[in-house]
Amino acid sequence: MSPRLRALFINEGSLGPGVMGQLQAGQMLHAALARSDLDTEFRTLPAMSLGTKVLTRGVPYLGARDLDLQPVRWHLAQAVRARRILRWELARRRPEVLHVHGHTLGLLLEREMRWIPTVLSLDATVWDWHAMGIWRDTQRWSRSMLWPSIALERRAFAAARSITAYTHWTADGVRRELPDARVVQLHPGIDVERYRPAPRWPRERPRALFVGGRFEAKGGLELLEAARPLLGVALDLDIVTPAPVPWVPGTKVHRFQPNEPGLIELFQQADILVLPSHGDVAPWVVLEAMACRVAVLAYDVGAIGELLGGGECGILVREGDVRGLGLALERLTSDPELRARLGKAARARVEACYDARRQNPQLLDLLRRTAHEGLEQ
Repeated sequence: MSPRLRALFINEGSLGPGVMGQLQAGQMLHAALARSDLDTEFRTLPAMSLGTKVLTRGVPYLGARDLDLQPVRWHLAQAVRARRILRWELARRRPEVLHVHGHTLGLLLEREMRWIPTVLSLDATVWDWHAMGIWRDTQRWSRSMLWPSIALERRAFAAARSITAYTHWTADGVRRELPDARVVQLHPGIDVERYRPAPRWPRERPRALFVGGRFEAKGGLELLEAARPLLGVALDLDIVTPAPVPWVPGTKVHRFQPNEPGLIELFQQADILVLPSHGDVAPWVVLEAMACRVAVLAYDVGAIGELLGGGECGILVREGDVRGLGLALERLTSDPELRARLGKAARARVEACYDARRQNPQLLDLLRRTAHEGLEQ
C-alpha cells in the first residue's frame, strides 16, 4: 500500500472548524477530508497580538487619503505570521502538498511554494478587493500605494502550482495581474441539505430578509429608505445584524450567529433576500438564500451577478441606485409568480454549481494531482 499523501492547510480561520464566516464550508471540507486518502493537517493563524494590531492600524489624516500603507502593512503582518507557521511545520515534516486559503498569507512564501507544490485559494485579488472602497475611499494613487502587495501577490501567483478562484470574476482578476497564472474556478460550495426549502407559514404580507454584519456597508440604511413605503403595509422585513439599526415600522431585528437554526429558518421563510451591499465578492448569504429557493435582490457588485446567473435567479440593481432598489423591491413584493420563478431557478443553480458535495471532491482531486506532479519532478 502506498503511503498517504500529507496535505497541509494554512488559513486565516474562515475554513477552520468553529470559526464564523465560512463555517459551514469548513465543516463540509473537514468531513470530506476525513473520508479521503489524504493525511491532512490544518493550521490557522492565531489572533493578532496587541503589538501587531498597533503596527497595522490606520494613521489619522493619511488613512483618510489612502496614503498610510495600512493595507500593505496588514498584508505583510498576515504573511509573516503564515510563514512562521509553515516553517515551524517544515521543521517537523514536509508535506507533499500545501493549501493556502486567504492567498495573502502566501505573499512571503515564494521560496517555500517553489519547493512544496502549493494550491492558493482566493475570492478576490488584493486590488479588486481594495478598489471596492469598503473600508476607505480609493484615490487616483491608491493602486500605487498598494503596489508592494500587488508585486508580492504576482510572485505568489507565479510560484503556486495551482490557484483556485471562487468565481470567474475572481479568476479574471488573477489573470489581469498575471496572464499566464495557473488558475481554475472552484467555489467551496455550501451545504444544500442544511439550506433547503421548507413549507412557508401563512402570513399577511410577503417577507424580505437582510443579513449582514456591517449594516451600513451592506446597504442596510439604503434598504430602509427604499423599502419604507412598503414596510408594514405590503411587506415585512427581517434584519439580521449585530449592528445598531434604526427602528422602522414593519421591521424586526435579529441577532443570530451564522448557521443558527433560527437564522436558517428565516432564510426558509423569506420571500426575498435583499443585499444592497457596496462591497462584496461572493457573499455566502446570497447562496444560502438561493438554496432555500428565495428570490434575490442585490446591487451588482463583485461576483454577485455571476452567482445569480446574470439575473436568472434574482434582480440586479446598479450600486447606489436607491430608487431602482425601491422599484425592484416593489415589483418583487407585488408579483408572487416572479418570486417563485426566480426562487426555483436559484435552487437549481445552487444544486448545479455550488453544492459542497460536488465541489470538495474536485478540490481533493486537485490536491492529489498537485502532489503527484511534485513527486514526479
